[in-house]
Amino acid sequence: MGTRDEGLQFVSLIHRLRTLGFALGLWPVAAVLYRQQAPTWEWLLLAANGLLWPHLAWQYARRGARPARRERFNLLADAAMLVLGGGLKRHEKISARLGDVLSQLYLCSAALKRFEDDGRPHDDLPLLHWSLQDALYKIEHAFDGVLLNFPSRPAAWLLRMLVFPLGRSANPPSDQLGHQVAKLLLTPGAARDRLTAGMYIPVDENEAVGALEAALASTLQCEPLQARLEAARKAGQLRQLEEVPRISEARDAGLITAEEALLLERDYALRRKVIMVDDFAPEQLPAGRR
Repeated sequence: MGTRDEGLQFVSLIHRLRTLGFALGLWPVAAVLYRQQAPTWEWLLLAANGLLWPHLAWQYARRGARPARRERFNLLADAAMLVLGGGLKRHEKISARLGDVLSQLYLCSAALKRFEDDGRPHDDLPLLHWSLQDALYKIEHAFDGVLLNFPSRPAAWLLRMLVFPLGRSANPPSDQLGHQVAKLLLTPGAARDRLTAGMYIPVDENEAVGALEAALASTLQCEPLQARLEAARKAGQLRQLEEVPRISEARDAGLITAEEALLLERDYALRRKVIMVDDFAPEQLPAGRR
């Protein structure tokens, strides 16, 4: 099922089998509903489940770029309802894992639509690849969790052969791809602007997000100055170990100007502000009160 045509053949085969199976299953259920004089809405639900669902599942699978992968989700859903029935609700972790698959598929669709709507910018490819690879890995992990915990072991073994005929294949995003994404997030530019479009980003440094943005801009601006101070320290021109005294020492030694020293001091203050957590004096804590 490596190609789309092979996947479509698999989907068509399952569609015929599903249609036949659901059509045959209609009759005993219909007999029970007839004896119990079931209301109209139950008959409509039976018709939708037996006649409409096979075709909806077929349309859902065949329209995907990888039809076989979509059909495997349909098979898992069918098997869960066949084996567990109404008890699926009581097997909350199994139903939750199937829900996780749908959630990740939605995120994949959203990521692809966003990429398309933005005009397929090349700079955003690392973001798209990371999103899809992460979602596909989580989908496969959820499938595996369903099969590992499926109550009927023979059904689980059969489903595993259909869902993972060659074993699991999806991998999480690589570290190299993660580095590319991190670089995009930490570098002001068009890609980062597209990612944060529509978000409220305050300019007030007293607000948390505003302080983060200011610290990022300041850090990037001061990188050449920080590199100059580090080179001077390695050369033995600076002896102070703490950053603020070292800035003053560099300024007094003429290694940086007064304006550059102010930039570095502001950069230090912003970085400290965004990494600091709440702290309390011992007497402020309940255990320290007397």
